[in-house]
Amino acid sequence: MTERNSYFDMLRGIAIVMVVAIHCFGLVYNAENFDGLAFVVRNLLNCAVPIFCVSSAFFLFPKDLSGKNYIAFLKKQVARVYLPMLFWSLGWLALDLHKGKAIGTGLVKLFTCDYSVYYFVAVIIQFYILLPLFQKIMKGNKVNLFILLSLLATTAYMAIYSYVIKGIYHVELPLLLYAGPILCHLVYFVLGNSLSNKKVYSVKLFLGIAVFSIIAMCIESHYLMGQSGFPVGLGIKASSVLYSLSVCVVLYSIRGYVKGRLSALLQTLGRFSFGIYLSHVYFIQVLHKVVNKCIAPPLQEHSSPLLNLFVWFVIVCIVVAMDYGCLYVVKKCVPNFSKRFIGV
Repeated sequence: MTERNSYFDMLRGIAIVMVVAIHCFGLVYNAENFDGLAFVVRNLLNCAVPIFCVSSAFFLFPKDLSGKNYIAFLKKQVARVYLPMLFWSLGWLALDLHKGKAIGTGLVKLFTCDYSVYYFVAVIIQFYILLPLFQKIMKGNKVNLFILLSLLATTAYMAIYSYVIKGIYHVELPLLLYAGPILCHLVYFVLGNSLSNKKVYSVKLFLGIAVFSIIAMCIESHYLMGQSGFPVGLGIKASSVLYSLSVCVVLYSIRGYVKGRLSALLQTLGRFSFGIYLSHVYFIQVLHKVVNKCIAPPLQEHSSPLLNLFVWFVIVCIVVAMDYGCLYVVKKCVPNFSKRFIGV
């Protein structure tokens, strides 16, 4: 494996741990014990999905998609993400049917990536379909202009949803309809193209922008939570777009500087990142019952910011370890099936 690819595996490893960490927050935190430290940490995790978007664009933008290459590309790439999504969605469909929900509704959710957190599969498929258009539009020397325009478009989209659709009309859209449109992630795909063309950015400048945007995120989160209560405002929002963009620029600009055992571990997780993304919520569901019975009562009695954060960190590590271990065994036992349907 080349040094460049190993670094990108490490970034995907960081991103998937962040994704798991986000979804484990609810196992430890609620409206009563959610403190300032958790507030900041949760906001810092909002760059997880953008890292995946930039990585996808970085490697796919240079591809030749002329003529029949485009059809072959779509068949290969869509099957690579869509079939595993269908496989892992079957468990959620079965759970819905067990609860007495209509099979028609379940099948619609199954085929439209509407189960669990699978909206990102819909996002990436949109990117695959629109990639030739992106390649055509972004030819030339106007990359920075496109980044600015896409930054404004994505930020405006987030703001309209938070302050108009939810704030004024009080309409709560499903995750697929809110985070599923490619417009919600457009700027990160554009940035990935820029970085793939070896565009160089000032790391110091974007570190400064990241610090500024962290403050903006915390202010916006505080406002949104004040309006609608916990946990509204902690996830992706208008101010998180600039933060995520800045973090991605920094991470993708310092490749080659991060090495060591932690890097090797993250690289390993990065190579299993899609499978972990598809399956980790199952493990969280199982641990949720264990946490409620064994950990929640004493944690409520001895609650403190550092203790809560430590327990959350341990749970994240357990979920990642269990998930990776199971996927590793499956991959070793049935490699062809695993690659086609499991996502690793």
